[in-house]
Amino acid sequence: MHSSTPDEEVQIPTIPVDVFLQEAENLCKWSLDDARALSAVGITEEILNDLPVRAGACREAQSIWNKDYRSQQEAQKEWAQQVPEAYDFRNDLLASLRFAYRKSEYWRKLHRKQSSNQDDVT
Repeated sequence: MHSSTPDEEVQIPTIPVDVFLQEAENLCKWSLDDARALSAVGITEEILNDLPVRAGACREAQSIWNKDYRSQQEAQKEWAQQVPEAYDFRNDLLASLRFAYRKSEYWRKLHRKQSSNQDDVT
């Protein structure tokens, strides 16, 4: 069973995660030949065997993050492209409603209330 790394031991990588993981996996493979010497300095065979599992979990988490991040970027890009048209539609709709309800007492009250609220803000 694998335990999670305590928060105080978590470090932010200074290189891209995919490069970091590839280097960790390479070092793990190379270190298997030196397992006995490494155990003398506290790097046990269990740690070496855990490394590919942890790297795989990190790679999976990174893939999910990338997917979500790219989806969010695409949505923001699409919104930026559509927002001018949406505001034009909104303005046209409001103008049409003002014209259609120009004689309505409800509309006049609402317009007076909005005008007084804007005066209070400025």
